[in-house]
Amino acid sequence: MKKLFSALLILCLLLPSVLAGAQGSNVKVSIAPFYTEIDYMSVDNRYVEFPLITYKDITYFPMTYNLCERLDLVSGFDSQKGLFISRSAVDSYADASEMFGGSANNSYDKLYDASIPTYPIYLNGIKIDNSREEYPLLNFRGVTYFPMTWRFAHDELNFDIEWSEENYSFKLYNNGKFATPYAYKADNDSIYFQDKIDVRGEYTDEDGKIYDNYLLYSYYNQYKLDLKSENMTSLESTPTYNQSTLPVNNGALTGEKVDAVYKEDKIYIGDFPIFSEVSTDITSDITAIEYSLGDTSLIYVESRFGNAPAPYTQHSEYLFKKTANGIENLNWNEKNNLRAIYPDSNGGYYIASIGYSVTQTSRWTNAYSDIYYYNPQSTQLVSLAEKYCDTLNSMRAIGLSNGKLYIEAMWYAEDKESSYQASHFSAVNSGFYELELEGGTLKKLYPYISGETFIAPNGTLYCTADYAYSPRVVNLNTGKIISFE
Repeated sequence: MKKLFSALLILCLLLPSVLAGAQGSNVKVSIAPFYTEIDYMSVDNRYVEFPLITYKDITYFPMTYNLCERLDLVSGFDSQKGLFISRSAVDSYADASEMFGGSANNSYDKLYDASIPTYPIYLNGIKIDNSREEYPLLNFRGVTYFPMTWRFAHDELNFDIEWSEENYSFKLYNNGKFATPYAYKADNDSIYFQDKIDVRGEYTDEDGKIYDNYLLYSYYNQYKLDLKSENMTSLESTPTYNQSTLPVNNGALTGEKVDAVYKEDKIYIGDFPIFSEVSTDITSDITAIEYSLGDTSLIYVESRFGNAPAPYTQHSEYLFKKTANGIENLNWNEKNNLRAIYPDSNGGYYIASIGYSVTQTSRWTNAYSDIYYYNPQSTQLVSLAEKYCDTLNSMRAIGLSNGKLYIEAMWYAEDKESSYQASHFSAVNSGFYELELEGGTLKKLYPYISGETFIAPNGTLYCTADYAYSPRVVNLNTGKIISFE
């Protein structure tokens, strides 16, 4: 019966000329004759441009760009790299009338032409070998159709599916469940995870009032990942929450807090005055951290002002080069939220920010981050996001390992001048990259997937992926998927 739950289509409207050279054999498909409801939208397959179809008695479902948005899917196509689909929370602005294209007249009694695409296909980072699939992805009317089998729809994309023989209907819902165990501790041999489980039921209070779905109690399932074998084992559950002790900035320099004061409209670090554009509104809430680079050092200064609480606190940030001759401003003012400083193998440094804001009044962070290369012999900061701006516009450093800086690199569609928390991004370009410190070469490791990333003590990059029905950990260096079940 699970095979009856089929189908999903995926993607942007692709140019016929692009698709023509990427198709395999032709097949015949039928218009799905049963009642269809997708995320509470009813669809009459007789009158839409991209209806549900059936192939080998399996229902296929059309996912146009707008429908992907509705179902929290990010999709993208490149004629050379292929089709990429990732499950991730997306803000949808699409009109419901645009989900299935324009109007059309379709017949239940007619067979229609479709084709089997031969271009590469990646679903949540996993490459799908379409030639080996019993129910391959299809192209119908210039749109990629995806088989909504139980494996794809339920297990991989985390959808709820209802099939009714009695009502002759197919319903698919976005259940919105994004939860997975998270790593909280590591040693040389293992990574430890925990997952909060809430137990709900009926509860009657002292006045006799009955509550349904009441939170009765919670506990934590715990797991251990053996780093050598990559086998996951369950540990004894506990009622105790464990705070994470995993390192945040692997391989980063450690800075030392130095005294900084505000007087006479300037910030002073020791006897060195630093001019501040902030005047009467500044408070005494000033933080200065010095990072030693040998003969020179970098001093990071953050000054907060105004009465708004975090994360809305207005603030300015500065980065200075300090030598025996004095302090030079490195023009960090508009590149807010220093994350870490990583040394390379050539005497230079990668300076990572998290969040990007061109104003001093927006939130602490938004989606855009950057990494800047700094040579102590210079006062210039070279932006990696600007260097790779044709394909990527945000660079978030994860940490150093084995002579490489691991990076979550993204291409966001929103305006970088905005403080908007961007959620629309390129599924083709975005993903996890490694930067070779010796030569500065950027190489893609794995397509983007939603989840928390961390570096294990043995140097392996992992992601506790939160998009699938069954929680998993992904080794981003090898692509191996490790289940918690």
